[in-house]
Order: sequence, then C-alpha cells, then structure tokens
Amino acid sequence: MAPDSAVAATDSVVAESTDDSTNVGLWNQQFQLAQFSRENSHPHSYARAAAVASKNTQMPILMAGDIALQMVRGEMASTNTSGEHATPARSTGANAIEKRERREEERQRHINEDINHQFWTALDFSGQGIRNISPKIVNYNFLQKLYLNHNMLTSIPKCITKLMQVRVLDLSGNQISEIPPEMGMMYNLRVLLLFDNHIRNIPAELGTLFQLQFLGIVGNPWVDENEMLKNVLIQEGTRGLVEHLRDKSLVDPLPVSRQWVEVDSVTKKENQISLMSYNTLCDQYATPQMYGYTPSWALNWDYRSRLLVEEVVERDMDIICLQEVNTVALETIWLPILTRLNYGVVFYAKTRARTMAKQSESKVVDGCATFYKIQKFQLIEKYPIEYNSKALLKDDLKKSTDIFNRVMTRDNIAILSVFESLDTHKQFLVANTHLHWDPALNDVKLVQTALLLEETEVIARKYARKNGDGDLKKVPVIIAGDFNSTAESGVVQLFNQSSVPAAHIDMEGHSYGNFTEHGIKHNLSLKSAYSEDTQLPFTNYTPAFVEVIDYIVYTTPTLKVNAVLGEVDSQYTKKYIGFPNAHHPSDHISIAARFELI
Repeated sequence: MAPDSAVAATDSVVAESTDDSTNVGLWNQQFQLAQFSRENSHPHSYARAAAVASKNTQMPILMAGDIALQMVRGEMASTNTSGEHATPARSTGANAIEKRERREEERQRHINEDINHQFWTALDFSGQGIRNISPKIVNYNFLQKLYLNHNMLTSIPKCITKLMQVRVLDLSGNQISEIPPEMGMMYNLRVLLLFDNHIRNIPAELGTLFQLQFLGIVGNPWVDENEMLKNVLIQEGTRGLVEHLRDKSLVDPLPVSRQWVEVDSVTKKENQISLMSYNTLCDQYATPQMYGYTPSWALNWDYRSRLLVEEVVERDMDIICLQEVNTVALETIWLPILTRLNYGVVFYAKTRARTMAKQSESKVVDGCATFYKIQKFQLIEKYPIEYNSKALLKDDLKKSTDIFNRVMTRDNIAILSVFESLDTHKQFLVANTHLHWDPALNDVKLVQTALLLEETEVIARKYARKNGDGDLKKVPVIIAGDFNSTAESGVVQLFNQSSVPAAHIDMEGHSYGNFTEHGIKHNLSLKSAYSEDTQLPFTNYTPAFVEVIDYIVYTTPTLKVNAVLGEVDSQYTKKYIGFPNAHHPSDHISIAARFELI
C-alpha cells in the first residue's frame, strides 16, 4: 500500500500544479490515485488485495477503483496505508448516487447469480507483461471489473469495448497512445483508470459515458497539451469533463431515412387509412438525470419539439396518435401547426389533471392526443377511458385489494374515437393509449389492457347494431400506443391470442376478480400491424433497455395492412447508446402503418 509519505508528496505536487482558482480536491484525487496505482504495480495486485480482504472483513483493503468511487461519493477525505478513510458529512446528492448504484449492483447481482449462475465478475491480469488481449475475452460479457494495469499494451483492444457490463476498468501503466472512440459505448463504466500511458487525446465519444464518476488521466501527455480540457477536469471533475465532451461533440450526418415496407398491394385507394403512433417524451420527463447521455442542447424542449413536429409533418399521416403530450405542448406546439394543416384533435390528460387545484399544474400533466385529417374524416364520438375509475365500475374488482393498492394509484388513460370517412361513409374506431411504465407492475398493465379491450368491444358492438346486424366483426378497430410491454408479456399475448389464462405469470400472486379466477378474453380478432417479417428490432432505445413496447393492432376481418414504417438504420444505432440524441427527439421511435378498409 502507498505510505503516508507518498500521499504527502502528492499533496505538494498538487500545490505546485494548481492555484487558488482551481478545485484542489478534485485535482488532488488524480495525483493521489496515480501514486497509489504506481505503488501497487506488482502482479495480480487486485486479486491479492481481494484475498486479504476476504480474510479480514474488519479492515477491508481498498484498491484504486474502489477508492475512486468512494472519493467521488464524498465518503473519503484521504487515504492512508491500510485503506482507512475518514467520512465527512455527505450531501444528499452523494447519498442518492450511492443508493442508485447499490440498487443497480443488486439488480445485476441477481441476474448474474440467480439467473445465470455466474458467481465471479472480476478479472485481474495486472502486472503480467501482457502485450495483446485475445478477442475471446468478449465471451466474459458478465465482467464488471477488469484489471489490465501495468502491462505492455500499446493500444486498447477493440474487443474490450464489447464488454458492456464493465464498471471498473484499469489500464494504467501501459504504453497506450489512443483511446478508441468505441469506448463511448461502454455506458456502464464508473471508473476508467489510464494513469501513466502515452495518451494525447480524449475522444469526444467519451461524452456518452454518463455514469463515469472518475477518469484517471495524469501521467499522460494529454495533461500538459490540453490546457482548456485540463482546467475543466480540475474545476469540475470527471463529470464536468464528460458533460463538456458530450455537449461540444460534433453532430454526425443525418441518418438514412426510415423506409416504408410494403406488405400488401392497394386495392381501393379511397379506402386507405394511414396511422402513426409516437411517444413524444414529455418535456418534464426529459431530465439530465434520466438522459445523462444526451447533449443538453439536444435535450432542450425547443430543439426536441422542432424535430418532433418535423417528423410528424413529414410523414403526412391521416391519423396521428401521440402519447406524453401535455396541455402546454398541445396549445403551444401541436395545435398551431397541425390545425393549420387541417387536422382536428381529440385530447385527454391523465386522471390527476382533473384533481389539481391550480390550472398551471394540471396543464403540465401529460396525456394522449389523437389528430385526424378533417378533410378526410369526421369525428362521430369520443370516449375517454380512465383505467382506475373504470376498474371500480366492475363489481368483481371492487373486492380486490390489488385494485386499490396497485391499479387505483396509477392514473393512465386512453382515448377512444369513432371516425367516419367522408368519401366512403365507412366508420371505424381508433384507440390511443399509454399504459403504466413500471416492469414491476405487469399485472397493472394487463388489467389496464383488459379494461381497454372491454370498453372497445362495447363501443364496437354499439356501432355494429347501429349500422347493421350487430356483427362485431364488421366494425374496423385500430388500437395504438405505448403499452410498455414486451413480446412475452400478458398484454401482447392478449392481443395475439385473444385470451390470457388466470395462471399467467404477470398475474401471479395477485387477485383481480374474474380476471384472475377465469382468465381474460376478448372477441376483437386483433393482429399486430408489424408481422414477423416486418417486426422492428426496437421501439424504445435507451442504454439499459432496447425493446419493442409500442404497438399498432387492428381487427383482421375489416382491415388489411398495405405497408409499415421500417426500422432505424442499424449502422446508425451502432454509434449511439440511446435516444434522444441530435437526430431522434424521443427515447421512442414512431411506428406507422397504412391500412385499407375491406
């Protein structure tokens, strides 16, 4: 371990390297940890320390990566020879970071140990004189800590950048001259130690490392050759440097436009209906804390709203189902533009908007907005659906404690609209919804979907009786929105198979009256507009979650799909860890289909 005299020596170096205007504490961490790293250059230093710590739980021996994290969290005032540390009063922000880190660590531990039965996640190759790393290291995709310090590497192997779970990476004491831009994709990195190499440049791509808490860089030519960035690091620490790289990075050229994928030929053009569904990412949800990988200017609502409008207008759809739209955005962004383009609108906000005393507060509550071309369709009726109140109208659900504790506390909604074609006078239903987001509440999403389908079926039967012989199969229905549900969920099964058994895993351990006693069924003959051949790889794209959760489903006896909007260019997404970014204003992408009334 580094002696007290070594720590004192680094203090004097810091004093010579900084002036009164700099944050000495942040810069001191660089020199202190660099010295610590130099004093621990012997083979397998991390593994040895871990072995000692396992035998002496009262006096754990901390290594550079651990010390870096604790320094940043405010847990350490200084480090001495045994790894002891003083703990000053920590800020609320530091506590929040620590809690979030521990929750994520526990989640990953559960995946590794309970699901994958992988009980070690660190690999120590320190001090081995290694010149090359085998590409087979990518097979160890469960690694969270990788130590390659004090070897003879002249470059950072590209294969390392494929290890997406790595949180601590130590490459100090090598002969590395460049940081590959691909390292910007290692979004789980918390500590990156590059002390004592030959690095002259830090690529702007490292600006996407939004979880990076410590970058060890002293002992490299970069420190002396990049005065401006060095000052950012001194004044604001690693987080400040990452933010600077992120916000000042050059914008890549526009990606290749998404293309329409033809599914079936058009029979009668006058019977066509084109429909888009898009979760626009409401302004109040687009925070730097949630989207730390997004440049601040690209997260700005003025910038994002402009891109959202451009995409919606460019697609020129007959019907546009938007989610996460609040009254402020509706009145200031969407209505001024879309009414000028001859669109009408049906809007409904989440339930809590109608319980707030102040109008200024209710106007920022998001909801669903369905726009339609008034030159093509007439709005016949609209039916807002509040899932929590709808649940209370069902006698069998009133007795369920889960309804009160889980469903009633979520104020998601849907808006069901009945339209008539001005050309053909055919009528059809469009439902636009946004289900609850939490993956721990899949039961709530399934109940919400069941309620939506029940209400849709009631309205469809009403129009079947009104316009004919009461045959439900003759009423066209399109249901679109953000369902926050993946392919294996009960929600998607209910769409695809028209039923979900009472014993479905999403309902396990819960009581929802007839839903959990007899299962859930509907009679709408629904099918996804995106078939197996046209399925998108994702509709929601963030660092930790890349899945299809937005859907457009339709009744097969009355509608057929002519085309669907295709995927985002796969070569483009390889360069980004998530949306929103400079080109994509939401963490969701739009989905769209062209239908034909049969």
